[in-house]
Amino acid sequence: MIKKCNLLLLLTLSLFVYSFFSCVQTCSAQQQAAASQTLTPAENNLPATGSVTKSGTTSNSMPVTSSDVEEFPYIALVLTDDVYVRSGPATPYYPVCKLKKGQDVVVTMVRPGKTNWSRVEPVDGTIAYIAAEFVDLKDGQTGIGVVNSKDVRVRAGSADMAPENAYRVLMLAQTGQEVTILGQVGSFYKIVPPQGCYFWVASEFLKKKSDVSNDELDTLRDAVVDLVTDKQAEELKAPEMSPEVKSQFDLLRELLVKYEGVQGLPLISRDYSVIEKEVKELAEKATATTVKKTVDIMLENIAQGIAAQKRIAESLDQSKDIADAMKQIDDAVVKVLEEISPAADANDVIVVKGQLEPSAVFNSEVSQRYVLMDDQGLISCYVVGENLKSLLGKRVSVSGPVSYDPFGKTRVVTAVKVVELNTSEQK
Repeated sequence: MIKKCNLLLLLTLSLFVYSFFSCVQTCSAQQQAAASQTLTPAENNLPATGSVTKSGTTSNSMPVTSSDVEEFPYIALVLTDDVYVRSGPATPYYPVCKLKKGQDVVVTMVRPGKTNWSRVEPVDGTIAYIAAEFVDLKDGQTGIGVVNSKDVRVRAGSADMAPENAYRVLMLAQTGQEVTILGQVGSFYKIVPPQGCYFWVASEFLKKKSDVSNDELDTLRDAVVDLVTDKQAEELKAPEMSPEVKSQFDLLRELLVKYEGVQGLPLISRDYSVIEKEVKELAEKATATTVKKTVDIMLENIAQGIAAQKRIAESLDQSKDIADAMKQIDDAVVKVLEEISPAADANDVIVVKGQLEPSAVFNSEVSQRYVLMDDQGLISCYVVGENLKSLLGKRVSVSGPVSYDPFGKTRVVTAVKVVELNTSEQK
């Protein structure tokens, strides 16, 4: 009876362990399937060509569900009205525009999953945004801009979303890349999506057209460009410049010439008073965005220049104050020395005692001096003369004419007689 109970218990435990591991494997498989729905950064910019094989992989190793061989790109027909074109391959990604029934799109990739998503080339209605500060308008070409920095974000645009909230980055534009400008929204330019930008449509609303040639693909792409050009013709054209705005640009050009002339001078020599007044006057009446931005930058640079000049002037004033104070000290020292030892001509002789040491400053052959240190280890005076090296480090008595050195701020004795002191004389 006990053996039967043990056997039954062992069988129950085995079934529990088997069920536990089966559950773990099922959860792991579900997690892997869910993870496969996440778009990798590289997927949004895969090449526009590739093939899907029966083994379920493409030339870019993308899993597919179809058992047929598919060549990309191909033309697909929109099956119903109001089909959203989205910024990414999932419903939570914000919509960019809508497609109409019977419209053709160019599909460059199909991303399988619970809902298949087709990556499509830009269509009529798709736009993109780029920060205006990173784009310079191209001279002589209306509606053409040139990117002036590297790795500038090009965002998927939407009529229902402000550019600063358009989080989906389609590509990174590079320095020198040209973009077609459709208009401006705040600090962003609305542009035609550059080559390399793609959008997404749920595959259930598309049907692949068979036997489509490359010529037909090119014709569809050209038609999209023509639609954009025709539809946005007014935006692509530069607005007629009013006489008032034209006069602002003319004045701005004159001020830029004057400004460059002032900036070409040494900082301390620049006179900002006139140019600052004229730029401020233009800033008050400027209505054109470009003029406003330019004069704001000029005023900021002028303010920085004036602040730098002020710092230099303060530094020069401090240096002058220090020089005046040093002169006053020198005059006072000379006066004290004259009172103590009014020796100004060569016939006035003094006698000083101390330890003779080399000078750390006046130690060249041209200006060789020695210092005489008192009992407190302070410099009593400088000593000049011949044959003094042998007495270095010794206590001596030096007699000779004295003068005052403003640079060293001490007396200089020209040694006429130098006597080494013995122990009793030192005391």
